[in-house]
Amino acid sequence: MTRRPRRNHSPAFKAKVALAALKGEQTLAELAQIYDVRPKTR
Repeated sequence: MTRRPRRNHSPAFKAKVALAALKGEQTLAELAQIYDVRPKTR
C-alpha cells in the first residue's frame, strides 16, 4: 500500500469547502468526494 504525501491546502481552498458545507446542500461525504479530501480530517 502506498501513501499519498500529505497535502497542504490553501486558506482559500479551506474557506471554499467550509462555505459549501455551511450551505447544507450536500452531505459532508459528498463534499469530501467532490473536493478530494478525507471526510473525517482533523
